Amino acid sequence: RQKKSSEGNSAAGQGNMGLRAMILRISLTLSAMSSIDMCCGFTGFSHCPFALRSGGRSLVSSYTHKKTQLSAARRLNTLSSGVLSLKAEEKFGRGLKAKMKEGHSLVYDYVDGSSPVIVYLPAFNQSRITSKSSALQTWAKRNGKAFFSADYYGCGKSDGKFEDGTLTMWTNDMITLIEDVIKKPVLLVGSGVGGWVGLHLAMKRKNLVRGLVGIAADPDFTTDVVLPELDDTVKEKIQKDGSAMISWGVSEYTISKKFIDDSKNMLLLPGGSESLDIKCPVRLIQGLSDEEIPPDRALRISEAIKSDDVVRAASCPLKLS
Repeated sequence: RQKKSSEGNSAAGQGNMGLRAMILRISLTLSAMSSIDMCCGFTGFSHCPFALRSGGRSLVSSYTHKKTQLSAARRLNTLSSGVLSLKAEEKFGRGLKAKMKEGHSLVYDYVDGSSPVIVYLPAFNQSRITSKSSALQTWAKRNGKAFFSADYYGCGKSDGKFEDGTLTMWTNDMITLIEDVIKKPVLLVGSGVGGWVGLHLAMKRKNLVRGLVGIAADPDFTTDVVLPELDDTVKEKIQKDGSAMISWGVSEYTISKKFIDDSKNMLLLPGGSESLDIKCPVRLIQGLSDEEIPPDRALRISEAIKSDDVVRAASCPLKLS
């Protein structure tokens, strides 16, 4: 059961990794995970094609693959509804709304297709409409797979202020959408904080989550990555005003006191090796020189996951997006 390191080394190259290469990478990942009927169960993967090439340059030169035999006897539990209003004739489409029992509405896109439904979980302070989600949706349509993505509370077109959103709220809302709108097994693809949400979903709804892909997943980033690097002036502003704009890596973000305080109750990595009760296949993709999330984050996540089917893949020396 010993997990081996899989830090992929990329050949020297210049410029940004093209969107096409990223689409290929995610597509191959999803292809490997979706090639077996996950609705009825599966017996593990014999190969995961991460070592692709683009423009003659190897993007990934190594990976670690752990294989396990998983039971096919999986049934969906009868679940109580947390959605107050949803028009049945509008189940599939773009820009649809689902009203939560707490009173707020979330906007989502749902493309019909075969299950497991590919669910894209957006990154921090981002909407459901990004280059990565568009790439996934395109791939899903071409391969007849169902696709779903929603704006978190306070993000995109959903109700609420971003400063009032928390990881607990986003996770619980996604559980409600999966149980009451999708109502099928899902394959989660989480970017950044979406990976954090996805890890919680994989533990809380084992009967529904068939696989998880993390794209620069960043669990616990508030506590051990961002906060230690903020100067006292910014920390004081967060405490006094409830939020502040921070520069992190090559981007600027708004981060709130509510989110930081709530995230302390949602930490995943302090438990150490095999502390996360996740048994589904997991694929973690991480840029080697990501300026926002340390490359070793994927290694720490994989060590904490109990699943015997975890693949860590490192990309070219730039942030993944």
